[in-house]
Amino acid sequence: MPKTFGAWLKAQQERNDPVGDLARDFIDACRWMKNDPMAMSPGSVTLQMACLNACSEAYEALDAAAAEWEGSR
Repeated sequence: MPKTFGAWLKAQQERNDPVGDLARDFIDACRWMKNDPMAMSPGSVTLQMACLNACSEAYEALDAAAAEWEGSR
């Protein structure tokens, strides 16, 4: 079974680059959610980022993460 984007993103939290920053920020921001936020697609993460007023750099990191995730599938 392919790894979801959220599960893949969670596994990137130790990276020392914008994707790692995104992973840590998203994990911290979603701790309050009742459902497992790590099962989300890149599109779902984009919606959550919009709700959290993410900066443009975060969206750039999301684009890089989504491309890397797609390439790993």
